[in-house]
Amino acid sequence: MAEALSSPCDVLIVIAHPDDEIFASGTMCLCAERGFRSALVTVTDGERGSDEVYAVSRNELIGMRRRELSLSASMLGISEVVGLGYPDVMDPAAPGPETWDQAKLVDELGTIIERCRPQLIVTHGPMGGYGHLAHRMVHRCVMKAAESIAYDGSLFSFCGQLDGAFFSWHFEGVSDVAIDARGFLPRRAASLAYHQTQEIGRAHV
Repeated sequence: MAEALSSPCDVLIVIAHPDDEIFASGTMCLCAERGFRSALVTVTDGERGSDEVYAVSRNELIGMRRRELSLSASMLGISEVVGLGYPDVMDPAAPGPETWDQAKLVDELGTIIERCRPQLIVTHGPMGGYGHLAHRMVHRCVMKAAESIAYDGSLFSFCGQLDGAFFSWHFEGVSDVAIDARGFLPRRAASLAYHQTQEIGRAHV
């Protein structure tokens, strides 16, 4: 992954962990089909996602998860992926050495948005989709970053409820926009399959 996004994009996706892009995979496929250039930022490397399964070092697991995310993103038509390297913790606001520096994260995200000049930003919802504290903080930081630079594009969150959708009851709020992603099912399934550390391990914290 690059240290910073290298060029402008039409759509910017900001997620907490590798594999969270799956929540918006249908939208990403649609954007790619329509010719929009998409870029993705993951705040953590998801290094705690499978640390009890693989007998590898933390750095080796980070490398594995980065490769999985890059392959998944490529399948969804995402042009570029960046990892910010924040600790993968259950509660990033909890006191301790792995507490996220929220002011720094807001500044980094603001810089990325200014550099990329996306027409659309897609990220976690205010309740984290299903309450995940890291997802919720990413949402807050994205919103603050957009406000700090007077971003004038569109900003949408994923994990809204949709009538008749499996597991949707577990998510937050009713969806304002519904994307028909049925035509992209093979690509979405292939994208998900690249996250091998998650398929045989426990889910990320």
